Amino acid sequence: MNPTTNLILVDDTPAILRIVEKILEGVPDIQVIDTALTGTALMEKLKQIENSIKKVYVEFILMDMIMHPMDGWETTRQVKKLYPHIKVIAFSSRDHPEAVQRSLRSGADGFLSKYHFSVETLKSAIKQIREGKKFFTYPDAENDRQIEERADLLTLTPRELALIQLLGENLDHAGMAAQLQISEDTLAVFLKNIKRKLNVDTQEAIIKAAAHYLFYRKGAPD
Repeated sequence: MNPTTNLILVDDTPAILRIVEKILEGVPDIQVIDTALTGTALMEKLKQIENSIKKVYVEFILMDMIMHPMDGWETTRQVKKLYPHIKVIAFSSRDHPEAVQRSLRSGADGFLSKYHFSVETLKSAIKQIREGKKFFTYPDAENDRQIEERADLLTLTPRELALIQLLGENLDHAGMAAQLQISEDTLAVFLKNIKRKLNVDTQEAIIKAAAHYLFYRKGAPD
């Protein structure tokens, strides 16, 4: 049986934090113990954990690289200086080789492209890093295929895109309808249209599609 991995998620986009946390929810050997929106907030949380009476062992951090005001590279350097036992996986849409190398130079133990993100890929990264190896993903044919899939997301209306982001939150259909100021019947129509456009059958598949959309949007040049 694999040991449970205590993980902190760091990303300055709240919707991405919610979506990734939702995807990892219920995964038996990965426990998201906290989230942070900035590098500064992460360092404060780690300090609080260190000073708490009932300490929680933090083993991994999934670290966004493109953050403000302190980016993920500088945050990684600070984490490694103060908490060298914590393993940091750089997590970014900027997955060109230079970004990977910069992440490793900053002290990251691995690099996971947001375009390759899945529970299985994260588990592979954790396993490989625990074995003392570096883990990284580069763009490849699979990434190109996922870019084509993300093009399907561009056919969604603004209201449909807002809905797939709400799927990452713990809301029932009534709650989502209230947030969007629509009826539950209209919500059902939106969900049906989203499934048809993305060629998926389940709400879980829509959530994964939402993650790809958010990763693509953040990684796109300004």
